Amino acid sequence: MNHNQSDSNWEKLSTALRGAGVSARPEGEDRSAPHGFATRVVSRFQADERADAVGLSLWRRLSLTGAACAVLLLGGGFLIKPKDAPAKPIIPVPTLEIEVPTLANR
Repeated sequence: MNHNQSDSNWEKLSTALRGAGVSARPEGEDRSAPHGFATRVVSRFQADERADAVGLSLWRRLSLTGAACAVLLLGGGFLIKPKDAPAKPIIPVPTLEIEVPTLANR
């Protein structure tokens, strides 16, 4: 679609609507907010703040509880004394055997 064509279509439409009187406001139209509108807006805003505050406090409580549990587990891990190491290893330790070339082997 050509950009100039869409502009001309818009001009045709706006001219037709102005001619029909759609764009003009009727005489005596009340443009004020309805009764109690400001109260509803403020109460909705406060309700949203309360919901955010409840969710935020719940998140803080859960995250602090999780952090406290992690600190307790870490401290408990340091307090537990491990058993003595076994005298014989359960799995044999691998050894590395390297043959060193000597002058006789060359």
